[in-house]
Amino acid sequence: MKKRLAAFLLLLPLLPLFALRSGDKMRPPEDVKWLRGSLPEPVERDAAGRTKYRIFTFLLTHAANSPETVMMLNGLASRDDVAGIAVITPDPAVDAEAFLERLPKTAVSFGADRSRRTTGTYMAGSILFPMAFVIDPDGLIVWNGEAVDLPEFLDSLGGKPADVSRQRRISEKLDELQTLMRGNEPRRMRHLADEIFRLDPGNAPALRMMLFVLESSGRIPEAWEILSGQLAAAPRKARIYYAALDMISRHAALGKELPGVVGRFAQNVKSPDAYDILVWTLLERFAFDAAALEGAVRLYEAGGRLQGNAGRSPASAAGRCAAGALLAARLGQFARAAGLQRQAARHWRAAGSASAAENAERTASFFELCGKTSVRW
Repeated sequence: MKKRLAAFLLLLPLLPLFALRSGDKMRPPEDVKWLRGSLPEPVERDAAGRTKYRIFTFLLTHAANSPETVMMLNGLASRDDVAGIAVITPDPAVDAEAFLERLPKTAVSFGADRSRRTTGTYMAGSILFPMAFVIDPDGLIVWNGEAVDLPEFLDSLGGKPADVSRQRRISEKLDELQTLMRGNEPRRMRHLADEIFRLDPGNAPALRMMLFVLESSGRIPEAWEILSGQLAAAPRKARIYYAALDMISRHAALGKELPGVVGRFAQNVKSPDAYDILVWTLLERFAFDAAALEGAVRLYEAGGRLQGNAGRSPASAAGRCAAGALLAARLGQFARAAGLQRQAARHWRAAGSASAAENAERTASFFELCGKTSVRW
C-alpha cells in the first residue's frame, strides 16, 4: 500500500491546476471540428423559469470509460435544466469518428479539438479525463470537476441557481487539498477536508483523496470514520454508498457494516439507476456473502417500486435488466437470467450501443447453457 501511495504522490506534481474553474468566464471553443451537432447556444430559462446550463466535457476517445461517459451525458441531455452538452476531445478527428461509429445514437454534440487550444484553455495540461464544466446563461462557469460527479451536482441544485461564490471557495480549497496531498500531509488534509465537507457535505473529490491517503497508509478505522460521517451528512448521495461498499469489500473487518449501509441506502436514495448499480455491486463484489445476497434481493425489489421507472432511457432500462439477470443467475434461475439479458440487449440496441448489446447476448447464451447443463456426480 505504501508503494501505491508513493506512486500516486509522484504523479501528483504532473497534474497542473485547471486553467479555468468555478467563477471564471467561459471561453468559446476554438478550432473545434464538430463531428456531431454544434456548439450549444445559451438558453436563459425553461418554461418554468428555471436556469438552464450548458455543459462542456473533455474526454479521450481511447479511454475505457469514455463510452459510459457519453451514455451518461446522453441521459443528462434530456434534463429540463440542461440547455445542451458538448463533448470535446483532444484526440485526432479520425479517432473521434471511429469512436462515434461505436455510439451511433448521441444526443450530445461531439467535436475534435484540432489544435488542442480549447482543451488547454480549460484544462491546462491536466491528464484527469473526463472532466466537465457547467456554464450558466451568462457564460459563467458555475462548477467544474470529474464528469462522474456531474449528475450529483445537477441534482443538488434542485431547480435553484448555482451558488457560484460557494463553488469557487470549494474549488480553491480542493486545489489546496491536492497541494497538501503532494506534500503527504494527511493531518492538515483532514482539517481542510472537514472545511470542504462543511461547505459541501459528501464532496466527491475531497472524499476520494482522503480515503485514498488513509487507506494507503493503513489507517482504515479513520477512513471509515470519515466515510460513515459523510453518509450521515449527505445520505441522499448514492455515490457515497458505492464508496462504502468498495471499502467494505476490501477490508473483512468492515463486513459487519454491510447491512447498515444497505438499509440506509434504501431509506434515503430514490434514483432507480442507483438501485441497479448497488444490486450489481453487491452481487459482484460480495459473491458468496449471504448478507449481500439478501441486500441485493431487497434493493432490486425496492428499486422496482420507485417512481420514475416508466420514464427510463434505453440505457437505464438495460441496466435494470442486467442487474436482474445477475440476481436471477445467483439464485439459480438461469432461464429468467437469460431472458432478462435478452431484454437488456434490446435496450442497448435502442440506446445505440452495439458492443453492449453483443455482450448482453453472449451473457444470455452463457446463462442458457448453465440452465441446460447437468453433471452426473
